[in-house]
Amino acid sequence: MPPATNVAVIGGGILGLATARELLLRNVKGVTVLEAESKLGSHQTGRNSGVIHAGIYYAPHSLKAKLCLEGLHKTYQYLEKNNIPHKRVGKLIVALDDSELPELHRIFVNAQENAVPEIRLVDAGGIRDIEPECSGIAAIHSPLTGVVDWGLVADHYAQDIRNLGGEILTSARVIGVNCNDTITLNYKTGDKVSTLSTERVISCAGLQSDRVAQLLDGLRAPQILPVRGEYLRVTNPHIVKRIRGNIYPVPDSGTGTPFLGVHFTPTMSGELIVGPNAVLAFSRAGYRPLDFSLRDMKDMLSYPGFWHLARRFWRYGAAEFYRSIFLSAATTAAQRYVPVLKSSDFERRGAQFSGIRAQALGLKGELVDDFVFETAADGRVLHTRNAPSPAATSSLSIARMIVDKSLSS
Repeated sequence: MPPATNVAVIGGGILGLATARELLLRNVKGVTVLEAESKLGSHQTGRNSGVIHAGIYYAPHSLKAKLCLEGLHKTYQYLEKNNIPHKRVGKLIVALDDSELPELHRIFVNAQENAVPEIRLVDAGGIRDIEPECSGIAAIHSPLTGVVDWGLVADHYAQDIRNLGGEILTSARVIGVNCNDTITLNYKTGDKVSTLSTERVISCAGLQSDRVAQLLDGLRAPQILPVRGEYLRVTNPHIVKRIRGNIYPVPDSGTGTPFLGVHFTPTMSGELIVGPNAVLAFSRAGYRPLDFSLRDMKDMLSYPGFWHLARRFWRYGAAEFYRSIFLSAATTAAQRYVPVLKSSDFERRGAQFSGIRAQALGLKGELVDDFVFETAADGRVLHTRNAPSPAATSSLSIARMIVDKSLSS
């Protein structure tokens, strides 16, 4: 008989770890995390802007709106309890001219509907009071937005799991499943294939979530579209010291995408980064522009939703590729918000810092905006099908919801 566990959690990113931790806190015995990579949090968890989001943009009554706000408070409580370094640096969403004011006010009303705490509108003078180097005519100010190293937070979740008696297997890639009275997972470590018998499975597989879903009685759609985010670094030490918080643009609602635009973020390591952009990646682990996976491209090109998307968004995609290739195009957009910056004050941050967003794509080419979860195998399996930003901020609240769903089915 293969080794047995009560609940297997597939995915050792921040969401899978938060879920396993929550199960153990509910006194569920026999919890095992299976992570395909040798290091926990290797993908989205460890490759992002490091922002603690306040829940400003998300549609009222959506899962993102509810779980981000709940997660914001839970996150700060967890960080403070565990002495994890973080900063409440605040955030400005800046309108540069009159044409952006209607969307800025719409976002402000949206934030009020979401009960985002301490949110306010400021004029040009208020912008300068908060960020003296920032240019704009009006802005939304969110003082509770912060920054943290989410990889470090995930490491703390992992330690909690071990302390509570859970097991974490790394380099354990799930390659097959048999669903009978119990569920048997086949996983590969190097050249060795092992099996694990379990009563329940919770999948938080990120960039591989659609593939894991299809192994475990899940639907074909949505499929994961890998979107690479690249960053610039501000090299002028004077400006790095002067920019104290996050500076975001007013999103262009006309694009129809969930991407918030290139923004300034001070990191916990003392850098000031600008990004990310949103470039189609040719590999789900394609952190460099020329990285290519034949399997990933075959899956992408054979999916009807990709071609619907391409017809609608080819201009947006081409513009993102242009800014990815030409540094001057990327810096010009950033300089509109901090005019004192020169083109020579930027450098590319490098592929080791770029990230891939696991963006769910529907069959008709729709970019799925809200968090999506799916049950399968008579309720014994729960799939996380879409959990991009603000999933890290929401990780503790998402974990609560996932465990509620899993244990009640």
